[in-house]
Amino acid sequence: MKIFIYALKMTVGGVEKALLGQLTQYPPESCDVTLLLQEKCGDYLAFLPKHVKVVEHEEWKRVCNLVRNPVHISALNAMKSGRFLQALRLLLIFIQTKVRRSYQPLHNYVQTLLSDYPGEYDLAIDYAGPTAFTANFVAKKVKAKEKWTWVHFDVDRFPVDRKVVKNIYSAFHKINVVSAEGKRHFDLQFPMFAQRTSIVYNIIDRESIESLANAIPNPYQDIKAKIIICTVGRISSEKGQLTAIHALKELVDGGADVHWCFVGTGTDVKRCKEEVMKLGLESRVTFAGLQTNPYPWMKHCDIYVQPSAHEGFCITLAEAKIFNLPIVSTSFTGAFEQLQDYLPLHAVVEYNAREIAGGVKGLLKCLSPIS
Repeated sequence: MKIFIYALKMTVGGVEKALLGQLTQYPPESCDVTLLLQEKCGDYLAFLPKHVKVVEHEEWKRVCNLVRNPVHISALNAMKSGRFLQALRLLLIFIQTKVRRSYQPLHNYVQTLLSDYPGEYDLAIDYAGPTAFTANFVAKKVKAKEKWTWVHFDVDRFPVDRKVVKNIYSAFHKINVVSAEGKRHFDLQFPMFAQRTSIVYNIIDRESIESLANAIPNPYQDIKAKIIICTVGRISSEKGQLTAIHALKELVDGGADVHWCFVGTGTDVKRCKEEVMKLGLESRVTFAGLQTNPYPWMKHCDIYVQPSAHEGFCITLAEAKIFNLPIVSTSFTGAFEQLQDYLPLHAVVEYNAREIAGGVKGLLKCLSPIS
């Protein structure tokens, strides 16, 4: 079976980790897999199965600025470079996007600048969904008997161009959504595709995770606090670390002997570190940085907290469950779904510092009283 998969890159993140799990479903004995990456980079490249052919999408470099920049800026840049016909066309597209309130005219134009992908496949997958460029490319430029797309985010909270989805998703035979709640929200917004959607949970390799968790000793040996809290994930606004820091301030002010370790890196690292200093929490916080193996930090903590503003299927939450940890999670899409049959020691709370702190306090009463 010949399989084509289009993804963005292999940086350390939930979607990329989910892709590694999905690739285990395509054994080399029966599957010839081509993975096209917009950018061939990231720490998870080393974890890709050896039988997967990894290709960088060279043409993406030529059109990426057209996709990323506002259309009128691209038109001005084309004019400054003497590409007057392209500038005129982009100005017309700019008007169309405003009239239609959709970027589909831009995506239609960008696809005309790209070559058809060579070869013919039994299955072509857009694994970066809901992302307009990758969906358009797989729909229009890849020849395959069957086409699938993945929806990794909650369309109620993650902004999507509804007209792009309606226009292009008709090309896909299956639309795989990573949680039941995410599927329900997608079906409500796009009822015309409800018969094509399926719940496909991200694949968690429990045995591998348990093995990796024992690869290094307890990373918290030098921390003296009674209770260690851990959060794993990209440090960015939607993942909620800044809110977690304010929750920590409330816990410490209330007398809790806790230390919070944030594993990961991202755009908000500097901002979070500045907030820690501003609140006087330097001795209560560790930033462990990017870890391709975060599992020792998960295994040896006392409470795992997932403070995200929104998720589709939170893979780090699913991984934390492997270690039977007390868990506090915000009420993003899929949180109740993942924790409904979990240990009694868990709490699903609203996305704000007071609620997160309250959830932790509730678990602390069971683990050790706050004094």
